[in-house]
Amino acid sequence: MSVTLEQIVRRHFPQADRASVQEAVARQVERTPELYLARYCKDPRSMGGRYVNSDLFKETFADIMRPRNHADDTTLLCTTQQPC
Repeated sequence: MSVTLEQIVRRHFPQADRASVQEAVARQVERTPELYLARYCKDPRSMGGRYVNSDLFKETFADIMRPRNHADDTTLLCTTQQPC
């Protein structure tokens, strides 16, 4: 299967870590879109790829988007959920 994608639009992030993650993900998807589409289609929640959901698709990047250490997990949890 050969897939042709539109160029991925990059957002501007003042935080270097976010900009770095965005660039890494975009480059990987541009290089091998079939890999990410296949991962998405294999997820039973996507119903074979028929159910399109951006948050579900983001989970195909779990290895890239995972925080670097457990302290990051705690910080993220505290900033998104109350109380902590």
